[in-house]
Amino acid sequence: MEFDDNVFIEAVSTHFSYLVEEFSYLTPNAYETVNGSFVDYINPKLGLLVRIEYSYRNKTIMCTLFNAIKNSKPISFRNEHKVTVPALLSQRGGNEMSRYMDYMPEVIGLIQSCAKVAELLHKLGSNILSGVRWISAQEIIDADKKNNGM
Repeated sequence: MEFDDNVFIEAVSTHFSYLVEEFSYLTPNAYETVNGSFVDYINPKLGLLVRIEYSYRNKTIMCTLFNAIKNSKPISFRNEHKVTVPALLSQRGGNEMSRYMDYMPEVIGLIQSCAKVAELLHKLGSNILSGVRWISAQEIIDADKKNNGM
């Protein structure tokens, strides 16, 4: 089945609606590039951006949170200034990270994939989304290295 940007944008708007309703993010900005389809949610008070991306090449959905933004765009893609849902999932240990790929559109369909990624973000990222506590991908990497004796 061919990818439909409009279906993706609608599914994201539906399943990530809690970002607007519960966490006071602004109405999302959706756009397409040669690489994929994107939906960005901004919380200007917290200086946070939530980006949900469908990669045309990888046929995957990635949800990334950024804490370094300017003019509604990330100004840094470094691990210190971002965290992804898979990184948050990896904190749980075990095979949780590998299970993320089981939630991708090619496995469970586009709409279900959006629903599952939205559920994971809400469950694992509420403290970040609300501004209670930021944790970066770099902090997760460093903690993992420390826990594995590296």
